Amino acid sequence: MHKFYEELMENDLNPFIYYDSSGSLVKYNKEAEFLLSFVSVKDIYDLVLSHAPISFGFKKTYISLQYGRLSFYAILVGYIDEEHIGIRLYKEVFDSSEMILGKDMQVVNLFTILKLSENSSLPFESVKITEVFDPSIPEVKVKVDKFLKLLNSIFYKFQTVQDLEIKVYFKLGETIIINKKRYPIVCITFKSLNFSLKSEDILPIAKEASVSLYSSTDWIRIELPLILD
Repeated sequence: MHKFYEELMENDLNPFIYYDSSGSLVKYNKEAEFLLSFVSVKDIYDLVLSHAPISFGFKKTYISLQYGRLSFYAILVGYIDEEHIGIRLYKEVFDSSEMILGKDMQVVNLFTILKLSENSSLPFESVKITEVFDPSIPEVKVKVDKFLKLLNSIFYKFQTVQDLEIKVYFKLGETIIINKKRYPIVCITFKSLNFSLKSEDILPIAKEASVSLYSSTDWIRIELPLILD
């Protein structure tokens, strides 16, 4: 039975990481190996310590976390002795089947709506903007009000930077299935060097706009389906 549980944990879709009392990595599963390509072992250990139960046992915390392209909605931290402590992170999965192509979606030019948001949200005289746009991207359907709210929130994050690169491009090799139909993916990436960025507060806005949001310490990326019909 012990072997079964080990194999079950190894193949779990959620990351599991096990530390010793000094914060050194003892064991982790396949999903955790992928996670650790986006975040350091120490950062996860700090997360463990800040959400550990006061006494022996386990503590579940609902928390919104983003590491690269991975999003999590909860963590479980626990220990049964003073030598080891573990964490399991519960992955948030975007369910494209829940996306409804309703009347609230309108056709827009992405470059136009980006410029509109940029002009209304950024102190353009102090931020140097570099635009790298793929001109082959056509107009696309989005939830305009929600999408514009998301763009405004993102630009607000970069109000104090000196430089900002905005890229609009196709995501090669990947598509998204909505209502049994496959759509290409368009990416919009905002990046500024030497800048510490936190984007957890805009994840709910991205969900309202029916797009995916990924981020790191100095960039934010929107991914949306190229819906034309």
